[in-house]
Amino acid sequence: MLHGRLLLFVKLCSTLAYVSVGAFWSAQMTGCNDLTLVPAIGLLLRHVPAKLQQSLVASAVQVTRALGLSYISQTFTAAGIGSLPRSIAQLPLRLLLPRVVYVSTLAAFGVGLLFVCVTPALAAILQMVLLQPASSNKRAGLQQQAVSCAGCQLLLWLCAAFAAAHTMVLGYRGPATMLLAVIQGACCCIMLRAHSAAHGELIGTTQANLLKDAGKGETNPSLHSNDCSKSDSVTSETGAKQLQNVVGAGVWGMMSLQLFFCSSHFCEFSGLQYASAFIGFDNMVMLASGSLLMLNTAGFLLLGCLTLPLMSLTSSSIGCPSPQRQSSTAINAAKQGVPMQVFKQQLTCGILVTNSMRFAALVVCMLSAAVQQQHILLWAIFAPKLVFELVFMAVTNAGHFLAAVLSEQLLWVH
Repeated sequence: MLHGRLLLFVKLCSTLAYVSVGAFWSAQMTGCNDLTLVPAIGLLLRHVPAKLQQSLVASAVQVTRALGLSYISQTFTAAGIGSLPRSIAQLPLRLLLPRVVYVSTLAAFGVGLLFVCVTPALAAILQMVLLQPASSNKRAGLQQQAVSCAGCQLLLWLCAAFAAAHTMVLGYRGPATMLLAVIQGACCCIMLRAHSAAHGELIGTTQANLLKDAGKGETNPSLHSNDCSKSDSVTSETGAKQLQNVVGAGVWGMMSLQLFFCSSHFCEFSGLQYASAFIGFDNMVMLASGSLLMLNTAGFLLLGCLTLPLMSLTSSSIGCPSPQRQSSTAINAAKQGVPMQVFKQQLTCGILVTNSMRFAALVVCMLSAAVQQQHILLWAIFAPKLVFELVFMAVTNAGHFLAAVLSEQLLWVH
């Protein structure tokens, strides 16, 4: 029940963020970015038929009453900040809409992280109050549980909310680059699932042949080789799982770095897109501007880390010969019951592979900077590249930690 309410809230925040992104670019292209909220709504209603205008006004009144916005306004007035809604409404669209996107993303992640932090604490308190420690049998049973479909949807919508904010700070390149990221991610997941399906059918055919040979055991002189064949089949399945984990995580990590360059970034300080720090602000705000610049620079790396559990989930049923398990999306895979232990192994392998890739790149940059100490372009090329790799490594570690925490608490069937 709590998962469902949280999922609904995150969906609303994500939808509001994407609607605001679309409205922002519509205002930019039509030259209405300096209008405030009320004139912009009036300009929009001019192109709406009269009957539809009446229904929209009636719907707005009903929504206001249902959400209790009048009581919220009274609360603001009682708290001495009654002019806050008026000042917000007086902001031009070029400042208001980006802030709506940022607030929606922060609200979605804030509530999600609050749920992640509060739920284990409440469970621990209840166990202490009721004096019911978890038994070893219960812990062993948890290992056999499946991934939560609602948790998978929640993680997907959290990533979508983050992608909306990242699209905003990327500027005019944002929508096209994010569309490219979605297409590449979908193609990668489809290829992984296709490989899983093909290998599952191969294993199923091999096992069927072994059973057929076992049924003819009385006339088959080579029956003693069945055990060896079964062992080879299991070894082949395990090797295919490990290979797919390594290849899938490696492609996912390289795709994140490729999108960094596709968004017109490069590993020099002159390649930083400083204008992104002022999207939604006329003046520099230290904390907000620095966060927006970091999001613009390393957002795709962090997004790749956050979506790594979803990629691992799409390929968690490799080696399963049942065709019902061969779905092309993470949500369908969760609906069909992927064991949590299998998913954890996939995610751990993916985190190790992507982290190792970034660490190897960092080591190469350190050696290059050490060897090229007397090079004339040391401070122009090699030193900035080393700084960027250090930032990439820090962002990757933070993203992996956040992804592991979210997947542990959200994707677990309680």
